[in-house]
Amino acid sequence: DESKSSHYPMLSTAHQGWINWGWTGAEIARFINAFAAPYAGSSTMLRGKRVYLQNCELLPPEESYHPFTAGLVVRQDKHGVYVAARGALLRLRVMRGVKLGDRFYTPSALLDKAMSFSAVYGAEGLAK
Repeated sequence: DESKSSHYPMLSTAHQGWINWGWTGAEIARFINAFAAPYAGSSTMLRGKRVYLQNCELLPPEESYHPFTAGLVVRQDKHGVYVAARGALLRLRVMRGVKLGDRFYTPSALLDKAMSFSAVYGAEGLAK
């Protein structure tokens, strides 16, 4: 029955895979895992450089994280880095160069660009 169908256009990971740290932890975890292998991963910034995240585990929050702490690396161990999020704690696989107190962030200009981008594919891939 077409009257109950939904259409979701194709995406471009490079253009639309940016993480919005204003989302809840559950939404962020689903988004990160949706862009995992075989895709490059979802994107965010760390110390001015683009990084790709994959394999996110959603954990219950160990404290009530203020929205300003979203994206903040609050712990590290042999299992990964732990990142504060709204209503959750996220565990990401171990990443080289990440330090306690670092913050993952995505500038709003990149989020706006991602939301307005339309991916169009042809026989040779993504059309410019």
